[in-house]
Amino acid sequence: AQIYELNAEKSIAKKEDDSDEVKRISEQIKSVNAQLKQVKKESKAVMDEFAKFNRAAKPFNDAKKLLIQEENYSHFEDIAALYDRAKIEAEEEDRIKEEKAAAKRAEEEAELERRKALKAQKKKK
Repeated sequence: AQIYELNAEKSIAKKEDDSDEVKRISEQIKSVNAQLKQVKKESKAVMDEFAKFNRAAKPFNDAKKLLIQEENYSHFEDIAALYDRAKIEAEEEDRIKEEKAAAKRAEEEAELERRKALKAQKKKK
């Protein structure tokens, strides 16, 4: 953003034929670019350190995941029973919601029919 602003100032200075201002702004742009390169270089060095650590820690993390997975499989029957029970409860809740929605729809349709009948009676009178 700063480079963009400096380039805008530089183009204005060029239009005004102010060569000293153009040189000053060009130097500022070079300075900002150098700072940007330095920040990118430092960021890359930190990312490389993280990558090295992750490569070194991968066997440990994989082993930890496998141990957790093995523990979960030892309780598989319990988890499967919980899942079956939860599935039945969820289906029951869905059925109750569907019944309520159907009753509400039927009630709304009955109300609509009642209103149509009243409107028809008023027209006959």
